This record gives sequence, structure tokens and C-alpha cells, in this order.
Amino acid sequence: MKRFLIYLFLFPLLVNAQVITVKQDGTGDYTVIQHAINAAGNGDTVLVWPGTYFENVDFLEKSLCLASLAMTTGNITYANQTIIDANYEGGCIKIMHALDTTEVNGLTLIHGIGSSSTYNGGAIYAYESYIKIKNCIVKNNQTLGYGAGIMLYKSDGFISNTIVKNNHSHWRGGGINLLHGELIFDSIMPSSIFLNYAAMGTDFYKLGDCPPIHLYLDTATVASPDHYYLYSDSGGGFPADDITYNINNPAIQQVSQDIYVSNDGDNSNSGLSEDEALQTISYALLKMASDSISPDTIHVAKGLYSQTTGEKFPLNLKAYTSIVGQDRDSTILNGGNVIYILHGNPKTVNYSVKNLSIEYGSGNFINSKGAFKLLYNNNGRFEDIIFRNNIGSGNAAGAIYNSNGFLIKNSYFKNNMGGPVLRIGTSFNEDYDPPFQADTVQLINCSFQENTADTTLNGEGVGGGLVVYTYLDYTDSLTCNLINSEFIENITTSNTPNQLTINALAQMWGSNVYLINSTFTHNAVNSLGGAVGINDNSKLFIYNSILYQNEPAQLWLAGDYGGTPSLTVYNSNVETGQLGIKVYTSNYNIFYDTSNINADPLWANTGYYPYMLSYGSPCINTGTLDLPEHIELPETDLADNPRVYDGQIDMGAYEYGPWVGVDYRPPAPPKPQLSASPNPFYHETRIRYQSKEKGKQSIFVYDINGNKAATLMDITGQPGRGEIIWDGRNDYGRLLPAGVYVLELLVNDESKGSVKVLKK
Repeated sequence: MKRFLIYLFLFPLLVNAQVITVKQDGTGDYTVIQHAINAAGNGDTVLVWPGTYFENVDFLEKSLCLASLAMTTGNITYANQTIIDANYEGGCIKIMHALDTTEVNGLTLIHGIGSSSTYNGGAIYAYESYIKIKNCIVKNNQTLGYGAGIMLYKSDGFISNTIVKNNHSHWRGGGINLLHGELIFDSIMPSSIFLNYAAMGTDFYKLGDCPPIHLYLDTATVASPDHYYLYSDSGGGFPADDITYNINNPAIQQVSQDIYVSNDGDNSNSGLSEDEALQTISYALLKMASDSISPDTIHVAKGLYSQTTGEKFPLNLKAYTSIVGQDRDSTILNGGNVIYILHGNPKTVNYSVKNLSIEYGSGNFINSKGAFKLLYNNNGRFEDIIFRNNIGSGNAAGAIYNSNGFLIKNSYFKNNMGGPVLRIGTSFNEDYDPPFQADTVQLINCSFQENTADTTLNGEGVGGGLVVYTYLDYTDSLTCNLINSEFIENITTSNTPNQLTINALAQMWGSNVYLINSTFTHNAVNSLGGAVGINDNSKLFIYNSILYQNEPAQLWLAGDYGGTPSLTVYNSNVETGQLGIKVYTSNYNIFYDTSNINADPLWANTGYYPYMLSYGSPCINTGTLDLPEHIELPETDLADNPRVYDGQIDMGAYEYGPWVGVDYRPPAPPKPQLSASPNPFYHETRIRYQSKEKGKQSIFVYDINGNKAATLMDITGQPGRGEIIWDGRNDYGRLLPAGVYVLELLVNDESKGSVKVLKK
């Protein structure tokens, strides 16, 4: 359906169409394809003899046929012999404003890269044109933007007997990208699209004014591709269900079991054992089935994984699939200062990334995040990760948007440069059901160290630490629990004097943050502001924390858009007390409890943890265990010592005890046998349990009055661990009202633990 163009039938018919030959031996009309196109007119055919042509071909707004001898002889092996190699200096073929049908027939197109102006269409870029692609091989092309293999923008097309493989887009459509147009697949001579890669739609991506599409494929990457491979964008980023297909052969047999990856591996291996490891994580993600019933893990051996070793970044994260490194310090994902490293699309849920160093990622024109970008990734998890030396103008490390139940634990953000190192936000989207989602995100035992602004010649981003925000009209819709974490020596550099500037922690508009047992020290801003800022209708609740030696202030409140910021502080050490709180608005609420102190915390100032407390610190045993019900303290502090010692808790991210200054560390207290996260929750919470004996195992839900509201588990089982998801419904499938509920684990009818949860 030709819907975007004014076609040739509105104009006089062309006459005297000619065939122009291209032969490298000089016996044809030309030796260079572009020279032949320069001489051609609308309706002409440029016929190319076998050879490799190192060119970036431009149709110059002409409606032409560019073909090998495959078209005239019917021998399609000529496609393998007639090659346009763009040498990564631009795209292979550009077609723009072609008023009538153009055709590319029987060519191999390799080593194209999206042009510097559009970053789209590594091999073929068509704009406001109608194109037929027949008997071609499109492989080993790249782009930063859309369609590493083929990009059709406001164009319609027909594709027949064409192979599109091993192309890589840093953003959308590794193989083919369709934006505002229609592409018809030949049902008699099907094409093949396989083993391409992209952050969205590894093989195929369509967006905008595009009708539903049916793909007739001889070979696809997998037998039953979902939106990981074939992505139809609803317009709001969410996958739509309007791509259907007929597939004869899969290139990969998907597996629903653990997969192993090693630098010494090979992607031709099975990947099902260490001896048969694959070489790249990106290939393992293509091979892994997304199994919600039995989630699986990609085990990554020690080593450096980068684009120079064959890795394809950003890794397109997959639902129900974990990526786990062998060792955090020596399993390294390196972006080479070229590209960001992790991408999570909408509906990429229930996954984890663990035990890795993620470094030298770089934001570019498609993404201003240095290391990762996650959108609608509910119940995701980053654990034991070091984010270091990444650079991004928007966020030096990354951003997490609209992702309920996300957890970052035991992770470091160090020496990242650009904008605030991490952004957590939630927003309105009419294409999502429901259109506005309230989120809870937790950071536990995390460290933000020495993150700075980008002060290079063309640098952007003022530096700082963590930003938590939501829209002003949707206050109380995002809760961030920041527990047992430290923010030290983060620098913000503003180019505008006397401007309020984000630093270690900033809340925007209507978010809620619970700051528990955290340490802020030696963070600095070169303008107005301070270590922690609260803007408009945001609310900050501080317990057991230390804010000391930050410049120019410890805390600030502002109401830039007329909102009322709110601050509540208990059992914390704030330098200069309430004088350390700067207020830049007429509307504000501050509750500053008498349990707070203003005293030198007496840092240890030595060793690996210089901001531990030393003997005699006024912060020892002056915290409180009377915390909000939804807060669950970790078992250990940042130095892996018990978080609660002798029934008491200190202020700050470190607990003082007999282990300070000696090598001995007492064993951690036993893990609770029942826990729930996120807590509070809106849509669902993950319940983890542990049974140490076999027999009857039950988990019941009671309301605040002690009435049983739901039975989550009632089985006979063996000792071990497990987890279940509760969506807030009773035994009859009805949603329970918001409120506090008690979950209880019983083994052989004996209570083994309980936990309170808050359903919002």
C-alpha cells in the first residue's frame, strides 16, 4: 500500500529507459557504481558485474533499479559475488524522495553504518520512497539509531528472498526498522531475518503509522519470537500485538535452562555447561527462553567483555532471565567509552544482574545515560555491581523509570562523570495500563563515591549523586527507600552562580524518600544548595543518618513550582543542627526531633572504610529501631558487620563493635525465614521463605484484626528456600483494600516467622 508518496502515474510515462553496466575490468560503461547512478535517469537499470565495490551509494532522488546479474540470469549466487562494502564510512545505499518504484536486486551489502546526519539505515536507508528488495544479503552492518540492516522511513516496500543477518543497532531494529510505512513480505519467496541485535527489537522493529504486518520467513532467530525479537511499538514504548509470522526454520534452538558464557567460549557451542560455554552474553540472551514459570540464569565467567571481544552493547535485558558474573571485581562489562551497556524495555520484568563491574559506558545522541536505561522494569534487581568510570550528560551511570519493586543492593557508583549518577523516576503514560503507576524502589548497602561533573571542553552534566522525582501533579506516587548507604566526596559544578543545584541526593516535585542509616560527608556544591535537597511537594524522612562536613549546607528545601517540601528528621547527626538546613521557599514543613544531635562523628579516617565510627563517637548506640513499618534493615552494614549489635543500632552506614580495628568479624545473625519486598507495595510483592525441616508448610495472610484474608501456600515439602508473588488478592481472587497485613509462615503448624506488609 503506497500511502506516503505521489507516485509516477500522476506524471507522463518515462520512455527510453536504459541499462547502464558497471564492470571493474573497464569493459562496461563505468567501473564505479556511483558514477553510473550519476549518469542514470528515472527508470534506468544499473547492472553490476561481480566484484567488491567500496562505496557509499546514493540514488540521488532517482527511481532506479540497482542489480547484479542475479536479476538477468536468475542465478542468485551472483548476490554472493557482487558486494557493496561501505567500509564503515556511511551507509551502503541511500534512497530518498524516489517518486516511483526503486529496486535493489541480487547484492550483498556489508559494513555499512548509519550516516552521521541520521544514524539510521546501516545498509539501506529509504526516505519517502517505494523500494523493492530482492535476492539480497544484508549482513554485518551497524547503526547508532534505527535499522542497522534496512531502515524504511515514511516509505513502503516489498522484500523477497533476502537474508538479513548479523546486523547490530545500538537502539532500534537490529535487522529491519519500519517507521511510518508498510513492508510486504513475499509469501512465495520468503526472506530470512536472524541473529541481528538491538536494544529494542533485535530482528525487527516498527513504530508509528504502520499497519499490522505478517512476516513470511524461511529462517528466523527462534521458532516462536516474542517482542524481544519482533517489536511493534504502540507509540508509548510498549509492545503491541500486531506482528504475525510464518517461520520455516529457527537459527537457534531456544533453551529453558541455565546458560554459560566465557571469553574462551564459542557461540557455536551449546552453552549448557562450562565446557560448552558461549562467547558472548548478547548471543546467550538470544538463545535463552523467557520462562516465567522457571526463570533461568546466564552465568558469566571472569574476564573482560567488550565490543572488541565480540560483545554487542547495549545488552537487551530479558524478562525472567538473570545475568550473574563469577566475581564482581574480575567479571567486567566495558563499553569502551563508546556505548552504554544495559537496556531494559517495557515489560522486562523479574530479572537480576549480579556480580559484575560495569565500566566505561558512554551516553550518546540516542541515550544520555552512561551505563544503563530501564523503563517499566518491575521487580528487577541489581546486586553486587560496581558502576565506575561511566559518562553520560543526563545521568553518569543510569536511570530507572516507572519500575515498581526495583532493588539495588550491595553496589558501588564510583568515579562516574556527567549528570547526576543515578535517576529514579515515575511518570504518566496514557498507553500503559494503568496509565499511572506508583512505584517503590529500594537501594540497600550502596555507596556513591567521587562522582563528578563533566568539565571537558564540550561536557554536559553538573555531577552529583541520586535524583528521585515524579510529576508535580502525582505526589506520593514514588517511594524510594535508601537504606544503609553512603554518599561521600561527590562534586556538583554549576555554571550559573547562585543557582540551586543537585548534589548528593535531590528530590523533585512529589517523591517520597526514606533515608535510613546513611552517611553523607564531604559532598560539595559550588553554588547554592547542599548535600540533600527537597523540592516542591517531595517528602524526606531521615532516621539514624549522619550529614556532616558537606558544603555549603547539609540540607535544603525549595518550592520552585509552588509546592510545599517536607522534612522529618529523627535520631540523626546533622552538622550545626537546624542551622544546617537552608530554606529557599515560603511554604515548607520541617519536623526536627529532639533525638537529633550536632557533634563530630569521630570518623575512623583509616583503612578501607574511613567513615566508620571510632571509639567514643557520639553516634554509637544513638539510633532508633523504631522505624517505619515498611522499612526492613539489612543484616549487615557496609563493612559486612552486623547492622544491629547488642540490641542497639548506631547512626550512619557503619555499626561500631568489637570488630572495629581487628580482623575478627562475628558471624552475621541468622536470616529471617520470611520476608516481603517491595514493602509497601501497590500491585504485588515478592515473598521469600525458608523452611529448615520437611513437612507441612503454610503461608497465611491476616488483616490487622487477626482475620485470615488469604492462603498463599499450603503444601507438604522438603527443607529449603522458595519465593512466591502475592498480588494483594484474597482466596476468591478479589483485591483486598489498602492497609496493613501480617504474613505468617508455619511449618508443621508451628509459627516460624511473620512480617507486616503495607498494601497501598
